[in-house]
Amino acid sequence: MIAKELNVPVIALSQLSRAVETRGGDKRPQLSDLRESGAIEQDADMVMFIYRPEYYEITEDADGNSTVGLTEIIVAKHRNGALENIPLRFQSRFGRFVDWDQNGFSDFGSFPAENGDSEEYNAHTTVIKGSRMNDMPSDDLPF
Repeated sequence: MIAKELNVPVIALSQLSRAVETRGGDKRPQLSDLRESGAIEQDADMVMFIYRPEYYEITEDADGNSTVGLTEIIVAKHRNGALENIPLRFQSRFGRFVDWDQNGFSDFGSFPAENGDSEEYNAHTTVIKGSRMNDMPSDDLPF
């Protein structure tokens, strides 16, 4: 009610029950894994999970493909749209998620690794990106 009344989104976080840990297989979270899931399932317009197989020490999928860095946003409930899985790449070195097809460094030019695996970058890689202030004529400077 408050979201519609104030025209703002309400985002609620919930823990998963331990059922995920004890379940066999790929351990993908399901709506029933949410604590107090009945109320959340009923009231929420959308329910999304972040799933990283690596967290559960699953490094290959059923086809033998590597799951290292794979993250999925699982849209488990969407009252006004489709249910889908959105693949992302987790760059553990930087603690961030980027599009699966992108290496995440497009703003910085090319790097030695083209596949986006941040683990291949060594500690000696340095990126220097100039400030836009350097491109301004000196008479336009704000100080």
